[in-house]
Amino acid sequence: MSSYTLKAIGKAGTVSIDICDEMEKRLVSGFVAGSEGNSLTLKLDPGTTYYICVYPNNCDYAEYSLKITGKRDAPDTMQTANPVDITKTVKSDICTNDDIDWFAFDTDSKGKYTFSVVGIDNSVSLSVCNKKQTELLAINGVANSGGQQTVYLKGGTRYYVKIMAASPARYSFTAKKENFSIPKPAVKSLSGKNRVLAVELSLVEADGYEVQYSRSRKMTSAKKVQGMDVFYTINRVTKNKTYYVRARAYKIVDECKIYSGWSSVKKVKVTK
Repeated sequence: MSSYTLKAIGKAGTVSIDICDEMEKRLVSGFVAGSEGNSLTLKLDPGTTYYICVYPNNCDYAEYSLKITGKRDAPDTMQTANPVDITKTVKSDICTNDDIDWFAFDTDSKGKYTFSVVGIDNSVSLSVCNKKQTELLAINGVANSGGQQTVYLKGGTRYYVKIMAASPARYSFTAKKENFSIPKPAVKSLSGKNRVLAVELSLVEADGYEVQYSRSRKMTSAKKVQGMDVFYTINRVTKNKTYYVRARAYKIVDECKIYSGWSSVKKVKVTK
């Protein structure tokens, strides 16, 4: 689909303009242009015939001029989105009030992506979505000052950028990628008493933790508990037995957990 801008000037008198499709359905009705001129932007389908009807507005006679310019518009759906390199500045525009622009991009490895967007004429909003159209990041209503937000994304995955605005606007956006790794937590303290293991982990930058415990030094048949805290109480363990404990952290990236490596294993004997 392409966008076309019609500029009309009523040189002598004022004119009204209708635009119809090949079935004579009015797409625009009563668009008025006087001596100062007026312009209108429409999104039209290629290979289709359209008609322009010009008639005097509240006068018997009018002279006018028309100028039509067109350019290719960004796709309106996720399914038709064009792939772009988001590490380079992407420039386009919202042509009409109901326009939505979609772009696709691929990640080669997991990373921390900082998106920046600027609405040049009016405010625009940028969203980053996965293939389910789940919104992973949203920068809303930014104009000349621009806006910026960060999101963690998986590697080897196609994502989508959606641009919206309440009125026509030019815009630009880009993204900066940083590789990231999740730090390993340490088992800070471990005790076993009254058939209970008490575990404290070191605090790291993460969304949550997983603690494994086993009676095997090799962590075979290990059981696990997960949570967002660094303190864990594991009940109903066996008295007078030695338990081995290790932990790892995770971040939630696009609805999936990405884990750090395992901490060193610590052991404790459960006393009465």
